[in-house]
Amino acid sequence: MSTKPKNAPKDAVKYFSKVRIARQLLREKSEEILSEYLDNVAKARDAGQHEVALKALQWLIDHMPADDDGGRLVDQSVDKKQEVVEKGPTGPAIQIGIALGGLGGTQKALPKPNDVIVTEVVDE
Repeated sequence: MSTKPKNAPKDAVKYFSKVRIARQLLREKSEEILSEYLDNVAKARDAGQHEVALKALQWLIDHMPADDDGGRLVDQSVDKKQEVVEKGPTGPAIQIGIALGGLGGTQKALPKPNDVIVTEVVDE
């Protein structure tokens, strides 16, 4: 089974594989990264930078990944801005322009008329 999306360029697999590799490396180092993150929070707290430590912990709580079944350690923050999608017209937009005459320094002239010669055709 190919991992390449439909209608993707030939190089797509090459680029998507790099993302997979990067994610795998992050998974392998996740405990080390979390430990370092929490150490930095503790250092900020010990240095009296309580606001920095609080914001770092809040960020960590807000960005904790969900389990495989979609469960989360905590619910999404109620303070987090919720995206509101307004339903509006979904059809094509029709734009009508109006040119007001006499406002600019140049005025457009009407195109020259085409002379039409009508000849009578007689059926025999």
